Amino acid sequence: MQPLSSRGRRSVAIGAFTASCLLIPSAAFAAAQAPSTAGASSTSTCQSAAGSACPGFQPLVTGHVLDEHQASVLSTSQCEAQLGIACYTGTQLRKAYDLGPLYQRGITGAGQTIVIVDFFGSPTLQHDLDVFSKAMGIPSTTVTVDHYDGSPAFDPTDPGVVGWEQETTLDVETVHEYAPKAKIVVVLPNPDGYAPMPAVVKATIDKQPASVVSFSFGAPESDFYDPKTGYAALDQLRYAFQDATARRITLVASTGDWGAATMEDDGSLSTSPATCWPATDPDVVAVGGTSLHLNDQGVRLSPDTVWNDSYGASGGGLSSAFSRPAYQDAVSSVTGDQRGVPDISTSADVIGGEEVYWSFDPATAGWAVIGGTSEAAPTVSAITALADQDAGHRLGNIDNALYLLQRFGGYSRATGLVKVTEGNNSWGGVTGYEATSGYNLATGLGTLNAAEFVPTLALLGGHL
Repeated sequence: MQPLSSRGRRSVAIGAFTASCLLIPSAAFAAAQAPSTAGASSTSTCQSAAGSACPGFQPLVTGHVLDEHQASVLSTSQCEAQLGIACYTGTQLRKAYDLGPLYQRGITGAGQTIVIVDFFGSPTLQHDLDVFSKAMGIPSTTVTVDHYDGSPAFDPTDPGVVGWEQETTLDVETVHEYAPKAKIVVVLPNPDGYAPMPAVVKATIDKQPASVVSFSFGAPESDFYDPKTGYAALDQLRYAFQDATARRITLVASTGDWGAATMEDDGSLSTSPATCWPATDPDVVAVGGTSLHLNDQGVRLSPDTVWNDSYGASGGGLSSAFSRPAYQDAVSSVTGDQRGVPDISTSADVIGGEEVYWSFDPATAGWAVIGGTSEAAPTVSAITALADQDAGHRLGNIDNALYLLQRFGGYSRATGLVKVTEGNNSWGGVTGYEATSGYNLATGLGTLNAAEFVPTLALLGGHL
């Protein structure tokens, strides 16, 4: 992979590699358990030689952070002139996705709760959101952080923990910039093994009326496979998602950042097409990545394309664990008998990333440019919360509505769906999938115009 700096661009990317999935040693999945209470101890262990947090746990922002420590927000033209990359503020992104008409109608996420699942968190999360909000010209909000039993204390000397600080900051600031009046709850499970994560999701939705739950991480499906039992371990982790769907709570997850491949436990890329869970779960809205091409005002200079740069590409492909859900029957010519991801895509370009602010580390404090599908999942989560408010109730799994919109309304102002027809997600030597005029395994159904998409989703979703 050619580093950005070798092309005459200044890069201060963090981490030796970027992870398309949250990497967890396969041994952790052998201990996957059926439903348990939040905070229950896993029988697996996940520690480095030094006893720190498991180095296999990698947030999707790892390696996708460019040009930290900027003293102020830069315009796109300034980023291009000074850094050799594009960068976009929340103001530009709201313009690009046409949020203005919704805000004028009072559709701001008011009354909705967005739950963000991360690990470790950030000790400066509230302060950083306050600074970010002021710079973006929007009121801040109070973030609720729930540390569940076994969630370790912040350790600034652990690179993996620092990566989760970056991830959590990106998730919170992205959600807030699109749904400024929504309540934000960050939940932090015990990172030892995978069983605690669904238990915490279940406990969270039991105690508060969440509208949307957002995940900016994943694990290769192959890690769940056992020659004798198949994907039984994965099946045992689905109960919280099924419960959320029954309660009409929307689940949203990133598809990953290595295109048609995944990152394996040893840090290598898969050599053939592969996908990540939980995005492949049929109860989850799987979100891939696009590249925006905007001017300083947030106006598109050209149509969106598939995100594919030297740092990664939109995750997408066919699930090995899940068969095609009924809502994808109309696109069976693309998916065959398997679940296809993504379902929809939004901005994820790294060399054209979002500007965020953090201060947890004095050496890197300030504004940074971040990309990856870690940006895309909270974007769709926030826009879905706007539709929940518009509908007056939770919409649940919106996948049914998404595919019906495309099937019967196509790509028009009536649906708010927008085609992405250029690019592919081939990456790291693995041949991926081309964007097309319809559903494809690089960007799913394409992208969206929020002003048109939200009211239509609110109307249709209320009848499904």
